[in-house]
Amino acid sequence: MAQIQSLIFIFFFFIMIAHLAACLWVYMGFLDRDLPPEARESWIYVNELYGSDADGNANKGTNGDLYVFSLYWVFTTLTTVGYGDYAGGTTAEYLVTLAYEFVGFCYNAVLISVMSSFFASEATFDDLLDVRLDGMDLWMKRIERSYKPYYMPPDLAKSIQDTVNEAFRQDYNLIVEEYDLYQ
Repeated sequence: MAQIQSLIFIFFFFIMIAHLAACLWVYMGFLDRDLPPEARESWIYVNELYGSDADGNANKGTNGDLYVFSLYWVFTTLTTVGYGDYAGGTTAEYLVTLAYEFVGFCYNAVLISVMSSFFASEATFDDLLDVRLDGMDLWMKRIERSYKPYYMPPDLAKSIQDTVNEAFRQDYNLIVEEYDLYQ
């Protein structure tokens, strides 16, 4: 359950980071809007998404269109897909792109870590030890049934259990390599 909560948190955290990054990207695109149209180099103008009239201030789409375009670019950058179809036009935008790529790389590392722990086996040493000791108990009961008129004294059974338990704790390979000790 904790892993599912972690995945949900990571997903919503990624959406929030992508939203903030998209808003910052749109803001950066308008930083040089006060410059003459021929001097504008930001991603909005380089990719001809804004400025089609004589003074270069006419919008080719709505603000929502710019946000969706920016979100598209941020997702392709953060997920490290980076199609290369659109890029920044200024040095500051290139530096922000590098930062976004690094954040995306870190996000993917965290996501892979959480996903691998989600699918990893939950078996611990004590779980493996319990399975092996249960196998030993079954083996000891088989011995008792095979010698019907005789029984195994409780002290002997306890001594065997303690000795095998200690052997498993001293040599982890006895559990991991799954020797057929009781067959």
